[in-house]
Amino acid sequence: MRNGHLLYFWFSGFLKGVVLMDKLRELTIVGAGNGGKALAGDLANKGWDVNLFEVPEFIGGLKEIMEKKEITVSENGVETTGKLKSVTTDIAAAVKGQKLIVVVMPGFGHKRAAELIAPHVEDGQIYLFMPGGFGSFEFMQELKKKGAWRDSLILAETATLPYGTFAIGPTKVMISVRTVCNPLGVYPASRTDEVFEAVKGVDPAVEKRENLLDVAMCNLNPTGHVVPCLMSVSQMEGREDYCMYRHAFTPSVKKLILSADAERVALREKLGLPAPHHNLTPGYEMALPYFGEPTYLAARMNNKGPNSVSHRYVTEDAPYGLALYASIAHKVGVDCPITDALLKLAGALNDSNYTTSGRTLESLGLADTDLDELMETLNK
Repeated sequence: MRNGHLLYFWFSGFLKGVVLMDKLRELTIVGAGNGGKALAGDLANKGWDVNLFEVPEFIGGLKEIMEKKEITVSENGVETTGKLKSVTTDIAAAVKGQKLIVVVMPGFGHKRAAELIAPHVEDGQIYLFMPGGFGSFEFMQELKKKGAWRDSLILAETATLPYGTFAIGPTKVMISVRTVCNPLGVYPASRTDEVFEAVKGVDPAVEKRENLLDVAMCNLNPTGHVVPCLMSVSQMEGREDYCMYRHAFTPSVKKLILSADAERVALREKLGLPAPHHNLTPGYEMALPYFGEPTYLAARMNNKGPNSVSHRYVTEDAPYGLALYASIAHKVGVDCPITDALLKLAGALNDSNYTTSGRTLESLGLADTDLDELMETLNK
């Protein structure tokens, strides 16, 4: 009878958590780049109370949004304008009392987010990284260094943004395509079902995965972006009408993309991460299974650029994607010669050493950590 009572109270508490998550209709978005603005405008249009934060050094392009407190979203020829609850550079005000904080920043911004947020964390908050690339784990490590980590905090990350999006004005963004599948990982993993209820209100396409590393290893951008950029760098720098999605994907480039992606899949298998691996396949190379092939390709065919190797397709996806894959592969004995070569080439073109300066096991404080132990921690 006693066990029955315990089960009852546990199950009641679980259901209560799900209900609370499902009723969440307010959040704070940290980062007001294209992705942050699109998320803010879209959720405001859906009735969410949205608080938008931008770091002070990047506030210059946000002045009109701060004045109007609104963002217009253009999608499929239809424009809708969402009213924001607040737009601020005050991180304390932005996160105070908030249950859900969504970090929409490039990989290099995740440490900065931890630095800003550390003095203001509150028990029970959920920090969702869209996308993550294991940035949520880096965030946790940085909070621990600052003595700000709380065991009641929940971390989550997705493999990609909910949209393909770009700015078309100071207060307007275009959403060209939405996800049809977006892997979601949660720490601690035991809270996955609960957090899923909250996050599906942000992106209905989220798909529950095993843990944070599972999702980080589902990121297709490192191979899908870095390879075509490096292989078509002369076109990228030499023609004004260059469009990666129209000009870069020749048969040989596709072959190299698939070979690089095969290394990622082999690493996932070595780590015991479950299928689906979302591996790229012939005819699907840059369609990104997360967005749906025909829709994604149609949306991207008229997007010009990138026109420089300093574009985020290289400077983010190599050091904050490929570098992580390579460091884990070397640790567990998986050969990744193509990934290693891409890192060296991308670094050389940008006067950097992405193998040492990127997000690696060493930078995350995991160089001496047994990966079985890490997986056990993530899965708790």
